[in-house]
Amino acid sequence: MADKTKVSSDRQLALLASRAKALNGLTTLEYSRKRAFTVCYWVLRWGVSTPALIDKVSGATRLGVCQKLVDKGLLKKTKTASGGYVHGTARYIISLTKQGLDFLRQYGLDETVNYRLVDPNKIRQDKLRHDFISQSITYDNLTDGNILDFVPEYLNTEPHKANEKIVDCLWLHHDNSKTGLEIELSPRFSRMLNQFIYNVSVALIDKKVDRFLLLTDRQSICDRYTVAMNSGSVPLWFKNNQGRWTLKTESFPIPKHLQEKFICVYKSKL
Repeated sequence: MADKTKVSSDRQLALLASRAKALNGLTTLEYSRKRAFTVCYWVLRWGVSTPALIDKVSGATRLGVCQKLVDKGLLKKTKTASGGYVHGTARYIISLTKQGLDFLRQYGLDETVNYRLVDPNKIRQDKLRHDFISQSITYDNLTDGNILDFVPEYLNTEPHKANEKIVDCLWLHHDNSKTGLEIELSPRFSRMLNQFIYNVSVALIDKKVDRFLLLTDRQSICDRYTVAMNSGSVPLWFKNNQGRWTLKTESFPIPKHLQEKFICVYKSKL
């Protein structure tokens, strides 16, 4: 009986020590608000997230932080079209409410950035899995210290220009270098693949990024894109007077030094 009491006492002391370390001098209310700010700011930057990701971002050892913020009116939970039936898609998506944005502004949101709220009913359901993979991979690398900060595609407000690569997420590193993260779940062929390789090459040449990291769950995509990038040249396309895509007579030479800056990684489980 005494041994059981000691184990229970030791466990209680460990929990109290862990709680004190997490609070780091803050009151429970201050800590709760700080955690809510972190979570709401994450959703604001990405547009939408998932309950599972939100609970990870919160740093809490127990699940349920996301639901608490939904109950407080800072976040909104919306069921996805598939309801989680399709592999890799969440049952619910999480978006920031007007009240959540007001909360962020009250506690120090940078007012120089023109943040916008998302209507969860108008988001592209077909891109959810793709976007949440990008979000999850970014969170893991941020937590591991591999990146200093990031800029999701959602925050890009510049009008899209022809032959300009807008990455899924821009990673900012401690050495001031930049990595363009690309998630490829559907294969590209012919013109679409040519244009992708050309746009990547131009972005590297113009130093918009220092390297590209392409993640895919298909080995065939990894192989095809790597071969295309290492081919030495890529066909160029333009729209003729009839608005049809047409091949130019000349190709675009891909500088050899760009090959090592294009990293394609196959991960069976994304």
